[in-house]
Amino acid sequence: MDKKISIILILFVIGTAIAGTYFKDILDTDSKPQKIILGKSYLIVPENAVVGVQVDRVIRDVEWVGVWDENKVPANYTPKNTDEVVPYMEGARTIELMEYANVSVVSLTPAVCKKDSLGKCYTKDGEGDYRFYMPPDKIRRTAVATDDGYILHDTHGVNMVAEQAAKKKPFLVIACGDMPSKAEASLYLANRGINVYTPCDRFQYLNLDYQAKGKIMGTAPIRNHTKGAVIGNQSVEIDRKEKIVVQWTDKKYPDQYCDTPWRYFTALNDKYNLKLNLIKIHADTGETYKVVQKAREENAKVIAVRIFDEKDSEPVREWLSEDTDNRAILFHSAPYVEGNKLFFDFPEQTSFGDLKPEFVY
Repeated sequence: MDKKISIILILFVIGTAIAGTYFKDILDTDSKPQKIILGKSYLIVPENAVVGVQVDRVIRDVEWVGVWDENKVPANYTPKNTDEVVPYMEGARTIELMEYANVSVVSLTPAVCKKDSLGKCYTKDGEGDYRFYMPPDKIRRTAVATDDGYILHDTHGVNMVAEQAAKKKPFLVIACGDMPSKAEASLYLANRGINVYTPCDRFQYLNLDYQAKGKIMGTAPIRNHTKGAVIGNQSVEIDRKEKIVVQWTDKKYPDQYCDTPWRYFTALNDKYNLKLNLIKIHADTGETYKVVQKAREENAKVIAVRIFDEKDSEPVREWLSEDTDNRAILFHSAPYVEGNKLFFDFPEQTSFGDLKPEFVY
């Protein structure tokens, strides 16, 4: 009798476990999205809009000796045509907006920073509060020292242009977004109805699912539009359960930006409790072949990468050409020629780190 009872109890426990797993799977399927759509977010930049820009890499470049150095171009210069804009990184994307939407470019300068008791510098917001942390490496040789800080003419990053943007109220701000304080400043401006575009988007994942009057766009492509220009609006679908091979690094400059894909996807996973099948691959600048190789090994159809140059783009380009179902989510890539080209060469297979993802249940 005891033996029968034991067998019944064992069968009951096994049955309960199986049923529990079964119903857990059903509940998991019902409560979580089946598909994730990245890249549907967009911003239309209308004809003749005013675009406020950081000085560095748009108006001039203090590292440049020649046409765009500080000896030939004042920091507050207003470009009259595309020939007067620095032709790379944020400057290259600004030129596209000038060509497509005839935007007016306004230089957002200067920034004023003040040191705290620990010697760290903070720049002002639009209300005059010293709010946004600014790293020491942005105190360029053109900075003017004050009693407790600096006046910074070669602004670089949303954190350094926030005060001037809040005062001048351009339709759009273009600046770097590769620090937490730059993401914080992006949200500050968006809350005031000022749109922000950061092709360098390392820390914009901090603004996932933001709620604001203005829009925040990361490393998204720019195209011509009937109303002017459009930033974004290039989407791909990802099944929640499919494998995603994601690039990361633990290296410092110049490789640090290669951790952007992992930062975004882990934040996306945690924010929405998606339980994504993420495969983490260490790959520095010029090493996207490692991500592609892992995708082939795992038969994964989605990768997340940062594209810097041709050495990065070629493995991804070859992999995308192999199968139209292969998709690549690009991060911190739009500033670079090869990264930006992939958006246009594979418009159905590439997208960006959308801060307002959509879900299909």
